[in-house]
Amino acid sequence: MKKFLVLALLACGVMVALHFQQQSAIRNGVMAANVSHTAKKLVDCTNCTGQSKKCINNVCETGSIYYTSSQVLAGTPVRYRCFYHYEWSDGSISPTYYVIQEFQCRD
Repeated sequence: MKKFLVLALLACGVMVALHFQQQSAIRNGVMAANVSHTAKKLVDCTNCTGQSKKCINNVCETGSIYYTSSQVLAGTPVRYRCFYHYEWSDGSISPTYYVIQEFQCRD
């Protein structure tokens, strides 16, 4: 009986401590979920694929596209070879790609 009482008092003390910790976290603007001691699930970047995509800090980002130059190709209809690359929030830059299309390249 004494063991049960001691365990019950310990469990009660832990619950009270967690309650005060949670209330303090809420008052300080901290997410209450952090108090529950559950691991945060990181974003899975395994599906972060394609020229414009890059996983940065476990977030799949779509880069901003920048057209860098163009060439007019001979023939009818007139076509354009447009060169471009992507840039992401971490300052990285993709390789240069190109596309051939029947309208002028964007700036």
